[in-house]
Amino acid sequence: MMKAQTLKNKAYTVIKEKIMTCEYMPGDFINEKEIIQQINVSRTPIREAIILLEQEGLVSILPQRGVMVNRITLQDVIEAFQVREVIEPYALKHFGSRLDKETFKKYREMLSDPELLSDHEKGNLLDDEMHMSIVKAMNNHYFTDVINAIRVQTHRLRILSNRLGLRFIKTIDEHIEIIDAILAEKYDLAAELMSKHLAKAKEASINHVVGLE
Repeated sequence: MMKAQTLKNKAYTVIKEKIMTCEYMPGDFINEKEIIQQINVSRTPIREAIILLEQEGLVSILPQRGVMVNRITLQDVIEAFQVREVIEPYALKHFGSRLDKETFKKYREMLSDPELLSDHEKGNLLDDEMHMSIVKAMNNHYFTDVINAIRVQTHRLRILSNRLGLRFIKTIDEHIEIIDAILAEKYDLAAELMSKHLAKAKEASINHVVGLE
């Protein structure tokens, strides 16, 4: 039983990661044979993993067609940012003093590296890590669970909207401004800058999704 559970978790993690990083794009069909070969498991744990992903709203099982990665809807964008626009500025304003300054100095150094401009994958992962660090500073598992619940959609939106290079550059600049406010211990300012950053990210995400409809 334990081995079967482990194989299911392994399949779940691999497929979810491919969805989160847009290796499987919205609307793509999952190649189960490819997953079987990649992680060396039978079809059963993969099917069990797919059922979990369907329950999370990430895929749809289409009879006679296969398993499709769900597209991101306008409502998905609106709801995800409604959550983030409440939690993340609040975290900075009320719990910013808990943030590890050395960690954010490293974030700033990485964001200032010119090579980051040509490495969107690294930039997107850094983006995700920085935002999660801010949420985790609250040390409130309810807030963390809520953010984790929308994390896949948030990261997919980040990747898709940042494929327009201009938004990627602006995102870096906005993050540096937020970090500078944190390092200066100006947490009200950091919260205000975060609100503006999320508003711009939401606009870019909406424009991307609407452009696909």
